[in-house]
Amino acid sequence: MSQYLRYGKDSALRFDVPSETLVADCTAVPGQVLEDPSARVSACLAEPLGFPPLARAIVPGDRVVISVDPNTPQPCEIISGVVRTLLAGNVRPSDIVVLQTRADVGHSESLARTGSDGVEVVHHDPRDRSQLSYLAASAEANPIYLNRHLCDADFVLPINLTQPEASFGYGGIYGGLYPTFSDAQAPQRFRAAVFGRKAGPRQRCCAEAEEVAWLLGVQLSVQIVAGPGNTTLHALAGLADEVARRSRELVDAAWSIQVPRKASLVIAAIEGDADDQSWENFGRALYAASRVCADQGTIVLCTDLKRKPGPALRRLAVDAQDAELRRQIRHEKSDYAMSASLLLETRNQQRVCLLSRLAEEVVEGIGVGYIADPRQVRRLSEQHDSCILLANAHRAAPHAMLAEPV
Repeated sequence: MSQYLRYGKDSALRFDVPSETLVADCTAVPGQVLEDPSARVSACLAEPLGFPPLARAIVPGDRVVISVDPNTPQPCEIISGVVRTLLAGNVRPSDIVVLQTRADVGHSESLARTGSDGVEVVHHDPRDRSQLSYLAASAEANPIYLNRHLCDADFVLPINLTQPEASFGYGGIYGGLYPTFSDAQAPQRFRAAVFGRKAGPRQRCCAEAEEVAWLLGVQLSVQIVAGPGNTTLHALAGLADEVARRSRELVDAAWSIQVPRKASLVIAAIEGDADDQSWENFGRALYAASRVCADQGTIVLCTDLKRKPGPALRRLAVDAQDAELRRQIRHEKSDYAMSASLLLETRNQQRVCLLSRLAEEVVEGIGVGYIADPRQVRRLSEQHDSCILLANAHRAAPHAMLAEPV
């Protein structure tokens, strides 16, 4: 029986793995994706969970700020659904601000489809002090600086991507709001805790993000559950506690995957367009695969990744002791640092290989095995006595019932 593993925008691998070798085939689409996410978001905002319709919650003249989690799939459609609902509720276009990260510059054209040219799009720069305002000190006495549009808003509506709690980089229900739209220091402080494996520091960061939402007066939120690739499975809106509980149930049903046991080979894929082919998602996929790969096993990541690794990852080419490399990476301030730290840890336990659009010297330069051709992946699958196929590994949170292959 043939199995197919999709990766990139429109690529796929075909495997003929014997049934006795295939531990788990995690390639099925986890549910039915939304055909019209924009319409679904509008419908949710018309009847939010535990909250009045959005049109009744806003007073004419209110300044409304929509913050957009940079990991949100189909952001153009999701934003359009929110903006259309606001406009239908007689909110003036000039009173609406869409707040995105600088990485989302390419999504601004989505507003052209809302029928209004007056909506302001702001791209947050955490290093631009003129964009920031002081909100308060957190319960742990950390100063909270946020984009001034959030602090000045009459109504803040965050759009957040819901992730399984066991996923790499889980930042809580408001992780797409804070520290995403804070100053440069907060993400650096959060990075080690949120991307680490210890529960305590992660919980404190999640609590701080919830505290920020409370200080901003956030009551209504939109939560998105991603589908395979750049698709959406679920969109929910409502009172924060109710929508958080329901979205967690939905994301766990879709992406918290249980497999019988670990395998000596895990072939994991990142499906989606160019925005999904990032080193951050490389880290997420690597973490997911490492959870179900046996010690001294092999992880193969199938991607269309073509962005060159940043300085933190390039440090892995240096012939130095792991302790020294960890120290150097810990001082890096880039988004690549946590993926580099995870790769350094993982490659001591498992062999990591990468199928991508990068040159051989670039891949091998970070201590990763180079896969030049999909046929090499198929040949690897024939050399192992246990194999797991993991689609959309950057979304998944797999767990093995048994620690080692049998």
